[in-house]
Amino acid sequence: MNPRAKQATQHFQSLHLDLLVKEAWVKEEVGGRTYVVIVYEVPGRHSRPAPYKVITVEKGGRYSEVDLEAHPQFRVRGRK
Repeated sequence: MNPRAKQATQHFQSLHLDLLVKEAWVKEEVGGRTYVVIVYEVPGRHSRPAPYKVITVEKGGRYSEVDLEAHPQFRVRGRK
């Protein structure tokens, strides 16, 4: 796994202890930002397709969640 994807996954898991991360990958790298897709599962609920979040990792270690309504280019086809 890409080091930035791993960092984003660890950060996401620290904020959402109740969610299980199924997979993560780098969607895009632009300048000093890496956009990581994190596919997760809510225990007890098996949604198809699995829900996901896109997290931005900046070089300084800042993380933020991408608003997919405002930035539809980061949507993943076949996912919620």
